[in-house]
Amino acid sequence: MFQGDVVQPGTFGRLTCSGIVTSHVELPPLTYLSFDSLSEGVGASQVLLYVEALARRGLQVRLHTFEKVPPSETLESRLRAQGVNWFVHQFGAFGPAGGLRRVAVGAAAVRGAELVHARSALPAACALLGRPGSWIWDMRGFWSDERIELGGMQRGATVERVVRLIEHRAALSAEVIITLAAAAIPVIAERYGEAVARKARVIPTCVDLERFALSELLPPPVRLLISGTLNARYDVDGMLRFAAQLARQLPVTLYVLCPDPSRFESRLRSAGAVVDKAEPSEMPTRVASAHVGLSLLKPAPTPASKASVPTKLGEFLACGRPIVVSKDLGDMEELLARYDCGVVVRDSTDDELERCAAELARLLQDPSTAKRCRALAEDNFSLDHGVSSLIQAYKSACSQTGPGQQSVPT
Repeated sequence: MFQGDVVQPGTFGRLTCSGIVTSHVELPPLTYLSFDSLSEGVGASQVLLYVEALARRGLQVRLHTFEKVPPSETLESRLRAQGVNWFVHQFGAFGPAGGLRRVAVGAAAVRGAELVHARSALPAACALLGRPGSWIWDMRGFWSDERIELGGMQRGATVERVVRLIEHRAALSAEVIITLAAAAIPVIAERYGEAVARKARVIPTCVDLERFALSELLPPPVRLLISGTLNARYDVDGMLRFAAQLARQLPVTLYVLCPDPSRFESRLRSAGAVVDKAEPSEMPTRVASAHVGLSLLKPAPTPASKASVPTKLGEFLACGRPIVVSKDLGDMEELLARYDCGVVVRDSTDDELERCAAELARLLQDPSTAKRCRALAEDNFSLDHGVSSLIQAYKSACSQTGPGQQSVPT
C-alpha cells in the first residue's frame, strides 16, 4: 500500500488500523523506531516478532521502519491484525547522505512521542534530535565497532567520529540501555562511566519457541549448518577447517544458507559445502533438518564480538541443536559450559580444532543433549521472557520522566 509520506510524497506511507486493542498495560503508546526492513534479516527475525508480542501484551505500538521494497500485503495484514500502527518509510540511498535523510525522517517520527524505543545507533540519533518524553536506546551491539570490522567505516574518519559522538550522547541521555550480552557491560562502563553502565539491561536476541520447536536429531550423516549473512567478521576458513576435522571422526555434510549471494560462495562450494538460500519462514524446518549450528568469528576478541549474540544461535538451541562458536562471543562461552550443549573454539590451531571436533562428537552421541539445548533456549532466549524484560525497561524509563506510570504486568 502506497500513500503520501511527509518526506517524499507518493512513496511509502502509513498503515493504520481501526479498533486498536485497549491497553491493559499502564504505559503510554510506544513508538518503535528501526532502520531495518521488516522483510529481511533482523527486521524479519527480531523487530517483527518483538512488536507483535508487545502488541499482544496490550501496548499500543507505533512502528516506524525503513523499507527497501514496498511491503507485501501479507505483512501489512499481519501487523494490522495485531493492532500495530505501521509507518513505512522508504529506505533510500546507502551511504552518509542516505543515512542523514533517514535520521531526519526518524527524528520527525519520534518528536512529541511519550515513549520511544530506538533500535541501534542512528535511531538513537533520531531520539536525540526529536527529544521524546522518555526513550530507551536498544544499543544491541557496538555498532561503530561492527562497521569498522566490516569495512564500512574507516577508523579515525569523520563519519566514525560523528557516530562515536552520537553513541556517547545517547548513552548519557537515554533512560535505559539495552544490550545483548552481559559481557558488553564492562565495555559500556569503560567508555561511558559506571552510572551509564547501571542503566544497562541485558536482553539477548530472542526466539519464538513455538516456531522453533524441539525435535529429535535425524540419523547420520551429520549436517553442519552455517546460516545467515556471511560477512567480513566471520572466519569462513576456520569453519571449513573445523568441518574437515569433524569429518575425520564422523560422516559430515556442510550446508550453508545465505539470504543473499556471498563473496565466499565459490570458496565454500569448492570445499564441498552445499550452498542454498531460505526464506525466514523456512528456517524452523531447515534448522531442524541439521544436527549442529556453526558460527565462528575471526579469532581476536573485540568490543563488537563481546556484545554479539547472533539470532541463529538461539534458533539452533531452541530446536535442540548444539552449536559451535568462537571464544568471546557474547555470553555464549559461560552459557554453553553451564548447560553442556555446545563447543567453544578458543583458537584456530589444528590441536584445538581436533579437541573441539571430539567434544562435538561426544555431544552428538549423548541422547540428552537436545533437551539441554532446549533448556538453555527456554531460560535465556525466550521471546516471552524478552518481551517481559522490555516492558520492565519501558516502565523504568517512564518512571524517571513521566508521571503516573506505575504498575506494569509481566
